[in-house]
Amino acid sequence: MEESNSSVRQKIQELKADESNFAATMHVGATLGVIALCIWGLHAYPGSLLVAATTFFAIGFMQYRLVMGVHEARAGILSA
Repeated sequence: MEESNSSVRQKIQELKADESNFAATMHVGATLGVIALCIWGLHAYPGSLLVAATTFFAIGFMQYRLVMGVHEARAGILSA
């Protein structure tokens, strides 16, 4: 049991030492991609209530995702 705890602690230290921003960049890119897709949908289907409602919720969730990500990164509690 003690070996597994030290192994987990070692892996946590390795993750903390890794300062790569690749994953974060991909997450922000995916979020902006979803927002861009929503805006394109509104442009491509200007009268569709379904597209408008879906876009409203999708953009809201993506904004929430960005805000929470920035908050966690600023607070230092961002977990991989």
